[in-house]
This record gives sequence, structure tokens and C-alpha cells, in this order.
Amino acid sequence: FSITFDDVSHSANRAFVWLQEKKIPFAICPCKEITLNNMGWRDQVYFIEKYISQEQIYNQLRLIFPGIDLLDSGVFYSLSKSIKYDSYQMINDVVDPLFRAIPLDLRNKFPKENYISLKELLGLKEKLSGLTIVNHSAKHANLSSLTGYQVKLDVEECQSFLRDEVGVVSSYFAVPFGGF
Repeated sequence: FSITFDDVSHSANRAFVWLQEKKIPFAICPCKEITLNNMGWRDQVYFIEKYISQEQIYNQLRLIFPGIDLLDSGVFYSLSKSIKYDSYQMINDVVDPLFRAIPLDLRNKFPKENYISLKELLGLKEKLSGLTIVNHSAKHANLSSLTGYQVKLDVEECQSFLRDEVGVVSSYFAVPFGGF
């Protein structure tokens, strides 16, 4: 078995210390955008569901995906990561505009230190000898909804980030949402 931490939340830091003390190897799987922005598009979806009306969400979905059957699709959270819809299109044309529509004072309610930063990632790399750093994609898209070329570019973008910014060439890949 292996112990992995996807997206690398601050809450995992205590586990890292314990695993290091017990000499148990583990891996952290940072996503480039989450590490650099302290927020991923899934976090934006939580905020959208909380602060944007269902009607406004559905109007944006219908605008971008005209044939969408909202009755069969369930809640926006599940729908937004469905393999039926191109993840990049969902992120860029639905999630991003809806998130930007949330007033800044409400967007600022997101925890300032929810995920580890690049600086913290570099510190963990130096401090934790049992640590493996694994590529977890650039955008954390649902890869099952993308073309092979899009997947290749997303994985390569994170690999470049890890190599150039962290000094790691990852031999492993943690698939966002676990499916491909």
C-alpha cells in the first residue's frame, strides 16, 4: 500500500510529522494551480453553490452546454465534475465566471492558508526524508472528460512546474478524481 495526500491541505501537516517520526514513507500530490493559488476550481464550486442562485448557475450551464438536462444531472457539485462535459470548458466557461460574480468580500472568506504554498512545498521537500512528491496535474480537471492531447499537456505542465519550481522529476502520477 501507499499513503498519499492529494492537493496537500494544511491539515495534513500533523500527519507528515507523525509519518516521519515512524519512518513511514508517504507521498504528497500537489496540483500546480492549487499550490500556487491556495484554491482549486472545486473550492470555487463550493462557493458558487453557497453564494450564487440555482437559477443563475443553471442559466450559465445552459449557455455553455445547451443540451444539458439539468433534471437528470443532480446538483452543480456533481455535475461540474461529470465526465459528460469537457472539464476545461466547465472550469473556464462556467465555474470561473460564476465565481467572479461572487462579491469579493464573500470570496475573501476562503481560508488564507488552506493548502500548502510553493514555499511550504519546498520546505517539506528539504525537511521530510520519507517524502515522495507526485505529479497531480496542473488544473485538477477530470481527465476522463478530456482528449488524450489535453491530458498530455496538463500532466506535462505539472511536471514542468515540479521540475522547475520544486526541483523534482516525478516518476508517478496521481489521477484527479481517480478515473481515466
